[in-house]
Amino acid sequence: MSRFLIIMNTSKALIDITTTITRFEKESEDWKDKYIKVIEDNKKHIDRLEEDIKKHISTIDDLSLKVENLQTQIDQLKATRKNFSDKLLLGELGRQIEKAICKHILGDNTRINTLYVMFSLLKSDKSFKTNWSNLMSNVGWNNNLYQTILDLKDLHLNECHPTTCEDGSSLTSDYLQNIASNYIKGQYKSLILQDIKTLLNILESFNKQTLFFGIHCRLTCWLFHYVNFDYKVDENTDY
Repeated sequence: MSRFLIIMNTSKALIDITTTITRFEKESEDWKDKYIKVIEDNKKHIDRLEEDIKKHISTIDDLSLKVENLQTQIDQLKATRKNFSDKLLLGELGRQIEKAICKHILGDNTRINTLYVMFSLLKSDKSFKTNWSNLMSNVGWNNNLYQTILDLKDLHLNECHPTTCEDGSSLTSDYLQNIASNYIKGQYKSLILQDIKTLLNILESFNKQTLFFGIHCRLTCWLFHYVNFDYKVDENTDY
């Protein structure tokens, strides 16, 4: 009887062990499935993250390219602005030398700012005529200088009269000659550049404190532009 009990107990123990092993195997399978699912979920998450990273990198590259393009456009605009400013300065050179000559010939209080009008007054005043003759002799004046003044004035707009460099610094004769060499073109370039140098020397002899003076009275400019003054140049007079 005792042997039978031993066998029964042993069988029961084996059954319990088998049941436990089966449960452990099932739990192991469950954990394995869960682990595989976690791995798969993580892989999907990693794949999504990698895809997002690729999109962000692509966006960054696109933005970087746009920034480069914008910087290029900004640099081009700055260059265009400087070119425009330099051309205005050359135009102002023509206007300033014309004003300076008129003041030198007609007096500091004159309202005349253009050589065209000044020429019409020379025959009516002997002192003006003498002043002009002396100036022509002293500076070696010729018609090419006058034409260069007109050409320079054509380079700037009517209402734009810069008196300083783009950065606000004072103008110098060397600076104007330098930018002139960049913008004066054609077969007469060397002659025109020499004329500009001569004109700058004349202007510097008149304007000793500062090379360019600002506009003193726009009303005067408006009057001479729109009012029909009866000034006529004597074509037989050699100016």
